Amino acid sequence: TFEMFAEKYPTDMLRPRSEYLFGKALIALGKIDSGIAKYHSVVQLYPYSDASSFALFELARNEKKNEHPRKAAEYYTQAFSFDRFSSDAAPPAMYEYAGFVRTTLDDPDSALKIYDELTRRYLIETRIGSMAQHEAAEILLEQGKQTGAIMRMEKIASAHTGEALAAETHLNIAGIYRKSGASKKALLEYDAARSQRARTADQYARSVLGSSEMLIATGGKVKAKAMLRELAESRNVNRSYHEKARALLEKLAPKKKKKGKQK
Repeated sequence: TFEMFAEKYPTDMLRPRSEYLFGKALIALGKIDSGIAKYHSVVQLYPYSDASSFALFELARNEKKNEHPRKAAEYYTQAFSFDRFSSDAAPPAMYEYAGFVRTTLDDPDSALKIYDELTRRYLIETRIGSMAQHEAAEILLEQGKQTGAIMRMEKIASAHTGEALAAETHLNIAGIYRKSGASKKALLEYDAARSQRARTADQYARSVLGSSEMLIATGGKVKAKAMLRELAESRNVNRSYHEKARALLEKLAPKKKKKGKQK
C-alpha cells in the first residue's frame, strides 16, 4: 500500500509521512534492517519534514535499545534540533533524551539543563513543559536542593491553576514539607490541592487525609475530626479512604477508663 502510494503520488505533501509509516510497518513485520534503511531515507530525502524528526526519534530509540549511547544521543539531538522545532516529535524526543542523559549517561546536571531548555521552548503551560519541570524538581530533590525543587513545582501549580495537575503538584509539595517536619506548610499545600476545581476524587480524599493529619500535628483536632467524618461518609471516594478516615477518628476518640474491680 505504501509503495503504491509512493509510485502514484511521488510529489504529494503526505509522501514523507507515508515513507516514515512504511518504515514503521517494516519493523513491525520484523524487517528491522529494511525499516531502519527507510528511516534513513526519509531523513535524507525530506530533512526538514515532520516525518524526518519522527524517523530520527525512532533511530535514536533503536540505537538506545542496541546499547549504542553515543549514536543514540546523536539521533536524539537531531530529532529536536531547532530547525525541527515545530515537529510534533521534537518535544517528546527532547524529553526522552533528557531522561536518557539522566539515567543511561548518568549525568543529572546535563539532564536538568535539557529539561529547562525544553520548558523554555514549549512553555510550562503545556503538558510536556510541566512534565519537564517535574523531572527537574526530582533531580534537585535527589541533590538535596529542596528549596529549588519546590520553586519549580510551585511554578507548575501556578501555570495549571484549577487543573488536576495543579492538585497533584500541591500534594507533592505537601509531601516534601511533611517529610521535612514543616507541618503548617504541608497543611497549606494539602488545602490548596483540595481547592483546585478539576481535582479528582482520589486527590480530594488524599488532601483531606493529609490536611487532617497536619491539623492533628498542629493542635487542630476539632477541625480534623469534622473533615474526617465528612470523608468517611463521602460516596464519591474509594472505600479504602473511608477506612483510613475511620481509623484516624478512632485514634482521636477519648479512651474509655477501665472500671476498677469491685471488692
